[in-house]
Amino acid sequence: MNPETFRTLLSDPTSWRQKAESLRRSGDALWNVYLNQLTSALRNPDADLHDDEGTLLAFNILWNSQLLYALAAECGLKGILIRSQPKLVQNQLTFENDDQGNVISAKFKCGFPFNTHDLEALARKVGILDGRRLHEEMRELLAYGKDVITWSGRYPTPLANDADFRRRHHLPVNAFGEYFRNWFDPFLDQVFEKLDAH
Repeated sequence: MNPETFRTLLSDPTSWRQKAESLRRSGDALWNVYLNQLTSALRNPDADLHDDEGTLLAFNILWNSQLLYALAAECGLKGILIRSQPKLVQNQLTFENDDQGNVISAKFKCGFPFNTHDLEALARKVGILDGRRLHEEMRELLAYGKDVITWSGRYPTPLANDADFRRRHHLPVNAFGEYFRNWFDPFLDQVFEKLDAH
């Protein structure tokens, strides 16, 4: 990618919005695959729901879908930051020029808030989770989203046995499973609404 295209895409909130939208739509498609797989697995009267291959596949597909939704939120939140604070990107870009002064490479120093998957911190930074109201349920769901991005949506196990997501008990357990989309979609709607506001 040439340096100018790199800089344009990096600093354009529209490119972040488009990526967030495509991740969300991909998450929707995979969610339907999860539902079909789970329905198929549940049709087997002999299936052990905790040890059945079809059920385990369904839950792995669920986590993959959740990964796409969480990444959609991350891209959307970072797009909001870029729109509201364009200097965040400009101040972290470095360029290398040739002898004639032409830009030959561009690099982005990924400091906070770009070098994070912490959806809860990003949502606070853009003002979706403000200090006046705790939004405990959404904070718990966003903490789970970070966990999905860092391991459960990508790997069979975290890097340490004590690194698994710990529920805060503000949400019912099925909010992290079959009702995840019901809880997460309104948050994504809010992210897109804020991203689209000029």
